[in-house]
Amino acid sequence: MYFHKVTTNSVNLQPFRTKQVFLIRADGYSGSAFINGSKIANFDQSLLVIPAESLIQCDIQKDRSDGVLELFTINKRDKAALKEKLLLINDFILDRKNNADYILAKGDDLASIFALNHSLVSCHLGREVKNLTLKQSVLHLLLILYTQGYDISLLFHQACHLSVSERLTRLFLDEPMYKWTLENAAKRIFTSNSTLRRNLSRENTSFSKLLNSVRLGLAINYLTFTNFNIFKVSELSGFNSSAYFCTIFKKKYGMTPQKFRQTSKETNSLN
Repeated sequence: MYFHKVTTNSVNLQPFRTKQVFLIRADGYSGSAFINGSKIANFDQSLLVIPAESLIQCDIQKDRSDGVLELFTINKRDKAALKEKLLLINDFILDRKNNADYILAKGDDLASIFALNHSLVSCHLGREVKNLTLKQSVLHLLLILYTQGYDISLLFHQACHLSVSERLTRLFLDEPMYKWTLENAAKRIFTSNSTLRRNLSRENTSFSKLLNSVRLGLAINYLTFTNFNIFKVSELSGFNSSAYFCTIFKKKYGMTPQKFRQTSKETNSLN
C-alpha cells in the first residue's frame, strides 16, 4: 500500500487494466477519465475509487499552478487485510451491492485524510508509524464511504461475478509472463476449450486478442513510468519476442514503442 503525489501539468494514459485498487483525489485538474468505458467528466475535488482489473483511460490537465493529484494504491495482499478488518467491524458491511464500476464522492472529511497523508510524506516519523497511518487512513476512507451509502464491496468482488473476459484478464495480470494458451487458461477457470472459445466469441473477442490487449496495456505502463529498455518491457509484459511486440504495438497504436515512450513522457511531463 502506497501514497503518491503527482504534480505534472497533464496526464494522458492510453487504455490499460490496473492490477491494483486506486483511491484518487484530484484538486485543480480538469478533463475526462474513462473507467470500463464509463466517462467521468467532473472529478475535481472528489474521491475516485477504482477497483483492480478496471480498464482505465484518462486525458486530464492541471488548471492551477498548485494543482495536485494524490492517490493511494492497494495491492492484493493489502486488499485482503482490509477486507478482514472491515468484516470484523461489521459482518454485513460488504453486503450492499449496486454493480457500480467505481465510486465518486465528495466531502471535507475525505479531503482531510488525503491532507494528513500529504503532510506525512515530508515529516520525519519512522517508517512503521507512516505505514500504520497509511493503512488506518484507507480503512477510515472506506468506512466514511460506507456510512455515506456507497457500495464498498466493489473493491472485493470475486471472479464468479465477472465475465469470462474479465476472469481471464485477472489471470493474465497476475501472471503476465506465463506462457498462456487457450488450453491452460480453460483449465484455470474450469471450463472446456470449446466453451471458452464460444463464450469469448459472445463477448466479441478472442483468446489471442484479449491476451495481447492485456499485455499491451502492461507495456504502456512500463513505457510511460519506467526506463526499462524495449526488450525488458516486452519480457515483463509477457511477449516472447521483442520484434513481435514492436509489430503488434505499432499496428494498434500507429507508432513504435520507442516513439510512444517519447510522446507519452513529453505529454505527461515525466522527463
